[in-house]
Amino acid sequence: LANNHFVVRGSGVPNTPYHIEVSNDLVSFSPLQPAITTDSSGAFLYEDANLGNLPKRFYRAVYP
Repeated sequence: LANNHFVVRGSGVPNTPYHIEVSNDLVSFSPLQPAITTDSSGAFLYEDANLGNLPKRFYRAVYP
């Protein structure tokens, strides 16, 4: 975690929107931002700069 930032990298269907969601308990998830769209190879990257002092955080990518 450089500068208390966490980077989520993933892949999916090329040129397709995905939502990055976050949870502290793996039960309730909330979207972090509007959908991000994969590039032409299907890759995406999201950097979470708002970790604060959270002891744990879980991420998932969801197809809208």
